[in-house]
Amino acid sequence: MLDLTEPIGKGIRITERSEIKAVCVGRYYPKRLKRLHYWDEFSRDLFQFKKFYDVALIEKLAKSLAEVIRNTCKSFDVCTFPPASRQRLYYPCAHLAKETATELDLDLFDCLQWAGGKGESQKKRIGKMKLKRLGESVDCTSDLSGLHILLIDDICTTGITLSKCQESLFFAGAAEVFCAILGWTVSEDADGFKRAF
Repeated sequence: MLDLTEPIGKGIRITERSEIKAVCVGRYYPKRLKRLHYWDEFSRDLFQFKKFYDVALIEKLAKSLAEVIRNTCKSFDVCTFPPASRQRLYYPCAHLAKETATELDLDLFDCLQWAGGKGESQKKRIGKMKLKRLGESVDCTSDLSGLHILLIDDICTTGITLSKCQESLFFAGAAEVFCAILGWTVSEDADGFKRAF
């Protein structure tokens, strides 16, 4: 695993065989770290964004993400986002991707889905059930031959979902897959703080 001191503009090494090109707006400190005064404004915004539909907040975060993407000086053909891990009325990642695509003047493709269909949250699964979910594949429903894809996600914790989405997009013919993420999850460690992966 690659331990990044600066989250912006660096690649993420997820496994021995998979490397994801990505940029990130900042670090996300989960709510449990609030007691240690590590819960900053960015973390509060992300927590609010994940829980409640707030148009102004979605636009604010999308503009921040679009600015980071513009700074990479890369050009993309289409934008997409990972599938939801469970059925719910509000899927924040889709709203973020839509607003960011509008900011960057890109077409938005909703072309990724879990091969086994939508189920319960990964957070509620334990042990073998969680490994089974993470072992599932992601299917792409579109032909993306030769396209440069921008994959947008809100929070990256383990990187497994992004890795599976990237594999599926390449299998569908994508020439390049570049990820843009709002926040890396930071977790507690004996030596201080580090991302969960």
